Amino acid sequence: MTKVASTTQKKPARFLIVGLGPHAKRTYAKHLVSLKTDDSAELVCAVDVESKKGELTAYRDAHLPGVELAFVPPFTTEMPQNVTRKLNMLLSMHGIDCVIISTEPQAHQTYGLWAVDRGLHVIMDKPVTTRKGAATDMAQALGIAQDYQDLMEAYSRLQRHRQTIFLIASHRRYHPAYTNTSRMLRDIARKTGSPVTN
Repeated sequence: MTKVASTTQKKPARFLIVGLGPHAKRTYAKHLVSLKTDDSAELVCAVDVESKKGELTAYRDAHLPGVELAFVPPFTTEMPQNVTRKLNMLLSMHGIDCVIISTEPQAHQTYGLWAVDRGLHVIMDKPVTTRKGAATDMAQALGIAQDYQDLMEAYSRLQRHRQTIFLIASHRRYHPAYTNTSRMLRDIARKTGSPVTN
């Protein structure tokens, strides 16, 4: 019997970046361009604030041909309805699977809740969120904890019917120095019977 090769190919993951600043250009955009060459992922759209339109259009034309750009007004708390409509339209048009949130941190939670509500995979820059005055105002500091809790609850609800990933980016998570330091600490604790406490 002759074996027939499968013609079914896994489609590349389709990404939307929200926030195409220097960090996103240096990391996410660059890596997604390289992943497109082996058809594992593709950056299809980027969203940023309206004031960056000229700069980002020039960047896209030079480095990200074919990527659609969308521009929205800045906000940090509730997402304006016109922004929600625009983002929903982009999801529908481009079949987006994953959203990278690389905005200024005060907008992280709002974009995160929107993405989770749409059942998307999420990669979010750290910190998860922040609030103006959080270092000096206890209510704002506690608000950060509530923002995290709101995201966690929304994500947990989604996981009951669809498994997705929500990753907080930590750029040196797998750096050899961190891996080796962790291994040495475990070895010392095992050999001495005393964990490192300070």
